Amino acid sequence: MDLDLLKSKNLLVGVSGSISVLGLPSYLSMFSYYFKAVKVVMTPSADRLIPRETVNLLCSGAYTDEKELFKEVSHVELARWADVFIVLPATANILGQAAHGLGNNLLTTVILAYPDPILYFPNMNERMWKKTTKRQDAGTRRGSGCCARTDHGVRDRFGRDGPQLHDSFQGCGNETSL
Repeated sequence: MDLDLLKSKNLLVGVSGSISVLGLPSYLSMFSYYFKAVKVVMTPSADRLIPRETVNLLCSGAYTDEKELFKEVSHVELARWADVFIVLPATANILGQAAHGLGNNLLTTVILAYPDPILYFPNMNERMWKKTTKRQDAGTRRGSGCCARTDHGVRDRFGRDGPQLHDSFQGCGNETSL
């Protein structure tokens, strides 16, 4: 891929409430280097784990269901602005809502309004991922032109096989370098 092409693209990062959201600052720093502009749309649970005000310092704008720091923004406006849209981390809840067309927060309404494929980075406990319903949700998203990055052989930035979760189960479908 020609990385110079990304310099002319706007990246929208959807962030849902997983403990792995704590790695978001590193990703935003990297994305800001490669993309023209980076904006973040967060679920309320993600905002509780890493405050929107903190995220806003690392990107061109951070948004939640509340007002943006300086003005309101609509889901349609964010969807039109983005050239590339990823959801990182994508929790089981967000995958389920996206698969079934539910729009109960700003992130899920942007997902519904975005016309192009979305790249999801699922992040959940392996037991959750193995549930048939979660596999079906990911399959539903793939069928609508979206894809979920779920390979298990991915190593994190420290060379480990995915992050260890709090209950000692290996993470499944963890974030990876793009």
